[in-house]
Amino acid sequence: MTDWKNIVNEALQLDPKTLEIEFKDFGQDSAKILSEVISEKKDIEKIEFKISSNPIGNVGWEYIGKGFSNCKKLHTLSIEISDSHNIGRDGMIYFSKYLKDCTQLVEFSLQIGGYNHIRKEGSSALRQALENFTQLERIFLSIRHKNDLGEQGAIQIGQGLKKLHKLKSFSIEIGQNFIGHEGIKGICEGLKDLQYLQELSFNIRNMNNIGPQGSQEIGNLIQKLHQLEIFSFTIYNNQILQEGIQGIGQGLSCCQNLQNLSMEIGNNSIGSEGAVQLGKGLNKCHNLKDLHLIIFSGNEIGHEGCTGLAFGFKNLLNLENLYLSIGCNNKIGSAGVISLGENISKCINLRLFRLEFYQNEITQDGILKFGSKIRHCTLLYYFQFTITDINLETQQLFVRKLKKAANLVKVY
Repeated sequence: MTDWKNIVNEALQLDPKTLEIEFKDFGQDSAKILSEVISEKKDIEKIEFKISSNPIGNVGWEYIGKGFSNCKKLHTLSIEISDSHNIGRDGMIYFSKYLKDCTQLVEFSLQIGGYNHIRKEGSSALRQALENFTQLERIFLSIRHKNDLGEQGAIQIGQGLKKLHKLKSFSIEIGQNFIGHEGIKGICEGLKDLQYLQELSFNIRNMNNIGPQGSQEIGNLIQKLHQLEIFSFTIYNNQILQEGIQGIGQGLSCCQNLQNLSMEIGNNSIGSEGAVQLGKGLNKCHNLKDLHLIIFSGNEIGHEGCTGLAFGFKNLLNLENLYLSIGCNNKIGSAGVISLGENISKCINLRLFRLEFYQNEITQDGILKFGSKIRHCTLLYYFQFTITDINLETQQLFVRKLKKAANLVKVY
């Protein structure tokens, strides 16, 4: 059997207040021994665990939580458990019962892999623990597929956030858990009064069915967070449609302090009008420095939508770093590409630009005109592109056109 006491002691030799371990040969009995060892280390301030081993079950998960309960000085806790550990709702309830004693936590990260089935009852127990973490400044929660949260489980998480008035950063990633728009609304309700919040990230994956209403709830939330500087919104296969992305656009129009924006929109049928509304929101983000925008297939924005989206770049005079990717079958055409070039060329502080166009009916004339416009970004020194519609000869012409920009030193 693995000597966990010796492993922990060795890990603490470099820094007796920090424990970072990845567990691979690890089961329920090991969890019990580890719990006993950790409970003796009362001066530990930072713990990072990654468990990717044999299933530890609900009892093993309880043991791990019990070990933390004596670590009264703990201010940073990060736990990642992989798929299919069978922790279930009971494991989450037991774990959270002990976890709530860690009242000095400032940073908390919990990543629960798929098929652990914590259910709404496990989420309710986690809520009770979160309510005790009144010193928290940063949270990252990842609850992957098949944990059976449902809308009530998501609502419970939201209720656990309401008292965390020192929170500056909140990030949540939810795999297939069918939380619905009511679940998203519950999370947003928990965040809406946290006026110190500067960083916010939603990553909502397949089969959560948040729809237009869920996306609008997130848009309403960011309108209220006046200190927001970093916002990330990743949404796949949730059919937020035009109305949903319009809600996000309206929210962005109120984010005057936003400096970093990341959006990935996959298969959500936002259509041309949705892209137009997103462009209107972007146009108001005058302090934006970094923009990461990916519109995958299944959105069909067309050339009119692309032209409206392009309008969003017109006033981004502080933008320095841009990653723009438009996936296949969005049919933006040469008209959309030329409009993008005209408006991005007004980003006078742009330095790094990564561009991707996949199967979007773009002609040689369209991409060369785009290049003619982009070379007016005189501070641009790094440009990387992938454009599947054009042949090698056109790519070479495009590169030659770009290299006429005064400071451009790297083109890929």
